[in-house]
Amino acid sequence: MGDSSLEKWLGKRVTAVAQRPCWSCHYCRKGQDNVCFNWIHLGHGTGWGKREYYPGAMAEYCAVWANNLFEIPENVSFEEAALTDVVAVSLRAINNSNISLGETVAILGSGAAGCTLVQAACLRGASQVFCTDILPGPLEIAKKVGADEIINRTNVGAVQYIKEKTRGEGVDIVFDCVGEPDIQIEGLDMLKRKGRFITLAVMDQQMSFPLTKISAERSIRTSCSFTFIEFEAALNLISEGRIKVKPLITHRFPLDKTKHAFEVAFDKEKYSSSRVMIIP
Repeated sequence: MGDSSLEKWLGKRVTAVAQRPCWSCHYCRKGQDNVCFNWIHLGHGTGWGKREYYPGAMAEYCAVWANNLFEIPENVSFEEAALTDVVAVSLRAINNSNISLGETVAILGSGAAGCTLVQAACLRGASQVFCTDILPGPLEIAKKVGADEIINRTNVGAVQYIKEKTRGEGVDIVFDCVGEPDIQIEGLDMLKRKGRFITLAVMDQQMSFPLTKISAERSIRTSCSFTFIEFEAALNLISEGRIKVKPLITHRFPLDKTKHAFEVAFDKEKYSSSRVMIIP
């Protein structure tokens, strides 16, 4: 991925792709590094084998592979750059959906991924974007960043509402950012004929449904992480102001308040949290 020498980056503001593919497996050779066999990842144990500790970034300094660095444009803050990965995840899902101009979209879950998907779908020409959630805070952010309709599932039947708004047909594409079996089945019920269901969240749970839910050429597809190309595109979209990430940041904490930051991130209902920043 270009010049890997450390000197290239001295004195520059940078953001990093947190995972490293092997660049030599079948998938990496085809430019599909997002599904590399041999990933290692900063922040959790994937690919590292058994170790006393696993490298992460909740520190004043951390080691990062030079090839994974991207220079932050002057008009992008460190906070915005830290959300490049979630935008890249959304771009990957959009690319997997093969969305066409004028298609309709439902996004299940209005957290950071859902709210960046709203904007990415609009950029690709979606004519109508619905967002669902069970909390008002994330839905308000989704509306702020461009959702046409927001649906609180605790008060409104999302499937019926979307069917009524689409002349009984449903939407062309459903993006699932939740991963729960009942939410996924609800998403399948929103699909029109030939519709595509794209899930960004896969849980270790069993689910079953009548195969008629995917009749009429409806399809289900998973979306995995992002490629380096999509990461760079995400950073450019943030810089150009075409995808806004500042509205997603609801809380900021210093490094010594990391424990409380996680409590806020986990209890979204109590704190109305979306993206929680830990600032060293």
